[in-house]
Formats: sequence, C-alpha cells, structure tokens
Amino acid sequence: MNWLHQKLKPFKLADLIDNCQDICPHDEKFGRLYVSEMMQLLEVLTKGDALLYRRAKKVATKWAEKWQISLPKEEPQAEFNFQNTPAAIFATAKFQQLFKDMVTAKDIAEALPSFDWNTPEKVIAGALKDHDTNVAGLRNDGFVFGYAYLAYMEDKPDPDCHKRRLLDNQLVDINAPLLKVISVLTNHQFCFVTCLGQVNGVITRNFLQKPIVRMWLFGLITLVEMFLADKIKQNWPNNEWTKLANPARLAKAQELKQERERRGQTCSLIDCLQLSDKAHVLFEQPSVMREQAYGSKREMRRVVAEFESLRNNLAHSQDIITHDWPQIIRIANRISEIAHQ
Repeated sequence: MNWLHQKLKPFKLADLIDNCQDICPHDEKFGRLYVSEMMQLLEVLTKGDALLYRRAKKVATKWAEKWQISLPKEEPQAEFNFQNTPAAIFATAKFQQLFKDMVTAKDIAEALPSFDWNTPEKVIAGALKDHDTNVAGLRNDGFVFGYAYLAYMEDKPDPDCHKRRLLDNQLVDINAPLLKVISVLTNHQFCFVTCLGQVNGVITRNFLQKPIVRMWLFGLITLVEMFLADKIKQNWPNNEWTKLANPARLAKAQELKQERERRGQTCSLIDCLQLSDKAHVLFEQPSVMREQAYGSKREMRRVVAEFESLRNNLAHSQDIITHDWPQIIRIANRISEIAHQ
C-alpha cells in the first residue's frame, strides 16, 4: 500500500494548490484555517513531486505571511506506526468493523436546504442567517447541482454569499464510512451527501464534534494506549520498566493504583500510567524506536503529545476541530492505509 500512497501524493499537492487559490481570496475565515492545515500537511508530503511541492509551499506561505499565520518549523513530521501491534489488532476483522465501517455519513449528516440557482445572493444569505446555517444547495430543474455558502471577512460586518458548482470529489454516498467523509473535508469546507442519486445532506468539519465521532476517536486512542502497555509488558516483564519511568509520574501511577484497588478495581501498575508516560518508558528501548520508524525521541514526543492533546480534548468535551484537525487527518489516513493492506 505504501507505493500507492506515494503515487497519490502529486494529486494531493495539486488539490492543495487549487483549493488554496480558490478559498483564500474569497473566504478569509476558512482560508486562515485551510492555510494552517495546508502547512502542516505539507510536512508529510515532502516525498511527492518536487515541483508541485515547491509551488504548494509558495502558495501557502504567501497567504500565511499576508495573514501573519505562524509558519511551522522545518522539522520532519512523524506519524504513529500501528503496524506492529500485538496480535495485529488493527488489521483484524473486528478492527475493520469498529474503526472503518461503524460510523457513516448518515450518522452525522444534516438536511441540506436548497434554493433555485437564480435566487439572489442577498435572499439566500438572509435565509441562512435566520436558520443559523451557512450552506444551502442550489437547484436547476429540481436537482441540486451547486451550493451557496456564507464567507466571513474580517473587514466586513456581514458575510458575503458565494455560489459554487458541486465537484464530484465533494460528494459521498449516505452509507460512506467516516474515513471517506474526513478525506473530503481535508480538501473542502463542505462534504455533500447523496441518497438515491440526489444530493440532500451536508457535513461540515464542525459536525465531527458530534458524540458518535468523539466516541470513535476516543476508542482508537484507547487502542493506542493498549498497544503501548502491551509493548512495555513484552519488553520489561515483572514491572522492570519502573526503573525507566519518571519517579514523580510513577508515584502518581502508584497512588492511582492504590485508589482503584481500594474501590475494588483490579488493575496493573502500567495501566495507571498516562499515555505520555507509557511512551516515555517504551521508547527508552532503541529497538522499539527503530521498529516504529522514529528518527529521534523528539519526533516521538511530538506525535505522542498530539495524541494526548486529542485524547484530553475528547475527555473534557473541548473543541477538537480547531486544535486537533491535522492529527485527526493523520489518524484517519493511517487507518485507511492499514485497512487496505
């Protein structure tokens, strides 16, 4: 599957360039978000077409500098490697069911209001604002073939209304898995849902805040923690790993274990460590670092910090789109790759 991933990178770069050039001049609010994410995605697309990569970097940098968006440091972006999990839990049929097909477009989509294509933009904008939404379908001869959306600019008190034709790569079937929806929302502000050949639903990134998606992500991160704990047990049986743990963090884990046992809960000490503490212990083993394809502990710490940020925001009902969207993309891409291996 890796060869296919490499072959698709030029198309991904071309998509990023076209979308950036289309979005940024017309929608500053979404443009700022898109440019920030584009810069982060470029960190993992360095092995694609060199000319397209330089062009994409130039386009993104232009808008980032205009809007004074902080540019990422020139460091390689590592991805968490799931391939060597015990019992290959991420490649089993059970994994496929839970994390590839369990959540579909119909679980999070909402009905798409629609107007005739010739309806004035001011009328559409007023209706969308009155109904607290920012997108509607546009009909021609009764069929939705375009959409109108509200675009917010910092120097204007009211949003502009723009009309666009639907693109094929913005459409998903109502039964499409969540992974497909995330793929569309990586490149577009809106994902449109079809049923019986008709466009009648819409999904925005904010819809991924819904409980079922948050449960899906939290379940995946729980499996990552299980993987870390199992790897530690394999490499350091009989709690020998405690010599590598941070003393203060180990003490907190021991306190938590005692409290759980006081409540009648059976647990091991390793299960009481935080995700970042498990990673700290695990990657003290050089062979594990090589196995997981990390060039340095710094790379590993960054990836684990992203996982922990997403996990904490999920656990405390915080916004996961503003802060964790790039990490969600990377998780979804990795699951998709593994599911097709």
